[in-house]
Amino acid sequence: MAVRKILKWPSKLLKQKSQAVSKDENINQVIVDMADTMKSNFGLGIAAPQINVFKNIVTIAEKEISSIPKDPNYECIVLINPEVIVLDDTQVNSVESCLSIDGYMDTVKRNKKVSLNYLDSNFSENSVVLENRDSCIIQHETDHLVGKLFVDRLSQIRKSRFISKYRKAVSQIKNMVVDKEALSKKKSMKTRLENRKKRKKRNKK
Repeated sequence: MAVRKILKWPSKLLKQKSQAVSKDENINQVIVDMADTMKSNFGLGIAAPQINVFKNIVTIAEKEISSIPKDPNYECIVLINPEVIVLDDTQVNSVESCLSIDGYMDTVKRNKKVSLNYLDSNFSENSVVLENRDSCIIQHETDHLVGKLFVDRLSQIRKSRFISKYRKAVSQIKNMVVDKEALSKKKSMKTRLENRKKRKKRNKK
């Protein structure tokens, strides 16, 4: 099991576009690590760029999308070089969160119906039509491959609110760390003073 560190917003790396996977590439370890990282973090899906691998690979928990079969070689759905084609301009509300953005959830617009073309880990070609939630999941994950997160689809006002809320949360965490460090230093100083007094008493004897 190899759980990798997940890149977190606002890392500029998350805006980087990924490259297609060629048939002569050995991506077995990448897929295993993606699946392990996804499970360890209780995610329903993860894209390779989120673990700092800029290849067009997505893994999704086996039971999240019933219309896409589990990969023949892994205990999850594996999409290599996925291509999403919009079949219906109708949009639906999709409530989303992301492993790259801790503690935040919001609603974005997604296309209701899409066609997904992809390769499995044997590089066999597959095609499936997805609607509603399944369609939204695929759009969310494949967005990562072109350097987009779901918050990039928020209106300017809502994205500004997200950034403000995120920065406030980060500031609070930093203050907690500073407070803990200060308390630790205070305790350490008190211990040193007490030890010094004890040594003085022993020396007098």
